[in-house]
Amino acid sequence: MTFSKQVTDDNNSQTYYTDDNNSQTYYTDDNNSQTYYTDDNNSQTYYTDDNNSQTYYTDDNNKTYYTDDNNSQTYYTDDNNSQTYYTDDNNSQTYYTDDNNSQTYYTDDNNSQTYYTDDNNSQTYYTDDNNSQTYYTDDNNSQTYYTDDNYSQTYYTDDNNSQTYYTDDNKSQIC
Repeated sequence: MTFSKQVTDDNNSQTYYTDDNNSQTYYTDDNNSQTYYTDDNNSQTYYTDDNNSQTYYTDDNNKTYYTDDNNSQTYYTDDNNSQTYYTDDNNSQTYYTDDNNSQTYYTDDNNSQTYYTDDNNSQTYYTDDNNSQTYYTDDNNSQTYYTDDNYSQTYYTDDNNSQTYYTDDNKSQIC
């Protein structure tokens, strides 16, 4: 890369580099440990950390993308950094965490199965392909709860699945 211009600010702490056609700008901070790249229209920003092992990207609407050392893990945060998305190496598993990282959502390869875990990962919720069946397991996975499409029928199975309990809409009938 041939640089046509090198500019340093008043205290020489920030260095700017522009390439031959001024379409790419590079910035290095005081200790040259952080590099910033902006493309032609400044709509995409790339950041690399000290050892260039972590890359950060922000797009036009301040959405941030993160890739790890081998680019096998991608992290996405939305505009206000309140929602985080993770995709694994082959993008087949997606993880979502909400604002306070207390709720985790998992979707499988074809997004047909969704798993939810609560704040302490003690309660797990499962919904099937059309979200019509919900499964719940309690803290020790010994009790399973099932609710049907309209949540009007609840099924309970005990620890060894040997006893099944049913309650109707108003939970007044147990079979």
